[in-house]
Amino acid sequence: AGLDVTGHGYAHALHSPYWWLKCAVGVEKEAAVVRAYHRLLVWDITERPRLTRWTERLLDPVIGKSLVLYARKANAADDREAAAADCKPAADGRKPAAVEGRTPAADDRRKAADVGA
Repeated sequence: AGLDVTGHGYAHALHSPYWWLKCAVGVEKEAAVVRAYHRLLVWDITERPRLTRWTERLLDPVIGKSLVLYARKANAADDREAAAADCKPAADGRKPAAVEGRTPAADDRRKAADVGA
């Protein structure tokens, strides 16, 4: 996909015990303890109390339910350099290609069309 992974983390630690409970009592069953924990999770999501935010941050690396990947586009630096070059005035004083409404990709398409004509 053209991405370089730059880091990772974990999230949603408070949700892991919910799934442990569901597995312990049966995924299809709605036990009282599962319903009660679900209400706790809904309350946590809607109210965002400091205690549960802190607890979740503490537990995320240990029992986080979700893997979080941080990535950058593999050639992002090359893209930024090319974009910057497109905006610099030419040595002969002409307007930059980007200002004139041209881009390298559009120029390539024009060249390909000229070759085919």
